[in-house]
This record gives sequence, structure tokens and C-alpha cells, in this order.
Amino acid sequence: MADLISTTASNGPKVTDCEAVQRILERYHPEQDLHVGIGPDEETGAVHFHIWGHTWPRAWRIPEGAVADTFDPYESDDTYDAGPEDFERLLLEIAQHLAEPLTVQAVGAERCRFPLLAGEWHVEPGGSVVQTSGFRHA
Repeated sequence: MADLISTTASNGPKVTDCEAVQRILERYHPEQDLHVGIGPDEETGAVHFHIWGHTWPRAWRIPEGAVADTFDPYESDDTYDAGPEDFERLLLEIAQHLAEPLTVQAVGAERCRFPLLAGEWHVEPGGSVVQTSGFRHA
């Protein structure tokens, strides 16, 4: 995905348990330039979850025993590619603490190549399945 240019954004569903979501986020290492977190709504004070950035949405589950602050999947002795299962696992864990559905969308392209890429990940509060979709004709 080195030549992939993409943008990712999500809606901002309300969070029911901020501390639980923060503990989950501490177990994952998102792709560089992908912002994954929680924050308060300035008007209502309700806390919302968000994902956005200028990259394809990927996240690595930090291996047991690794130091989260220094874990770098690109420089680790245990380097591995973040497959879609790690990102989907993150979404499922977060879903257990959401008051509203979460939808993440990404669009991108490999420089000057067809097909364009599109992805959508959707999970309901408390859900056990991430619904995924993208362009149907490549």
C-alpha cells in the first residue's frame, strides 16, 4: 500500500464508557496518519468516538508483552502486516461501548491506476459482526 493515496472518515457515535474505550485503544497501534480516539462534543459534553486521516484504515493489535509506547509494527522483530481482521477486531471491541452505530468510510487509489478503492465498515452498538462493503466492479 506504499503508493496508495486515501482518506478515511467516520461518523461520531456517542460512547457509553469512556474508560473502557480508552483501555481498548491502548491495545492497538493505528496506521500512521490515522487518528482514532474519543472526545467531547463542545455543545453537549457527550463523548464521541472518531476515526479519520489521510491513510487507509488499518490498526495492529499490540502483541502481548510488547510495550505499547514503543511498539512499531514496521521496526519490530515480530513485524507483521495488519490484516483486515485487526481493524475489524478493534471496531467490534469499540462497538461494545457505543450508544449509536459506527460507520467508517475510506476512498483511495494507487497512484494513476484503476480501480479506485472504496471501503465501508459498519457495526451496531454491542454488535458481533462488522458489515463491510466496497466497489463491486474492479
